[in-house]
Amino acid sequence: MKPQTRAFDRRLPHPRAGSITIAFVHIVTASQTASGERAAPPTRTTPHPDQDTASMPIAAITQIKRIARASCGVAALFALLACSTAPHATTDAMRPGKLRITEIQPAQMQDSNDSAPERESLTQACKAWRLSEADAARFFALAQEYPDGLGDAYYWLPCSIKGRLIADGRTWEFEINAAATATWRDGDSFRRWGCSAAACAPMALLMPDGNGP
Repeated sequence: MKPQTRAFDRRLPHPRAGSITIAFVHIVTASQTASGERAAPPTRTTPHPDQDTASMPIAAITQIKRIARASCGVAALFALLACSTAPHATTDAMRPGKLRITEIQPAQMQDSNDSAPERESLTQACKAWRLSEADAARFFALAQEYPDGLGDAYYWLPCSIKGRLIADGRTWEFEINAAATATWRDGDSFRRWGCSAAACAPMALLMPDGNGP
């Protein structure tokens, strides 16, 4: 049986330019193949004791591809964004020093313009997505900082995990999006992160695809 394809509309927030509509395709493997065998789920982090490990619609995703993305120069709005598919990131020498997660909350869904069935699927996936303090610390150890913004290098999902951390002697409120991006806030200070490393895949629901077709 061929995987079923559904399109979802996402909005990628930008701190200065509002939001940009990005459409991408979820190719969801059917729960059973023609031979009756169940598709193997992707690798996930070890679940917490209270985590629901039952199969969820998004867990059978075998491939996710972007079918439309924002392009530079279409309108004045896009001129505010980086035109490169690989936005400037920090070097290892610019990573934060000792980092300690002091608080982490359960994943929360945000408002989205999805249909009811699509939102239900995302809600189930978001509810089952868990990160421990150690997971969050590892995410930031692997992530790169993007001081000029993420451009269109990453997706965005209406699901995130918030918490607090201490790095370089400062306390930050952080938010990790399920699409492998994150932000730090301390008053008016704002930092953006993204992780494209394969080791981040078990800690996200959706990874960047290298701007593939």
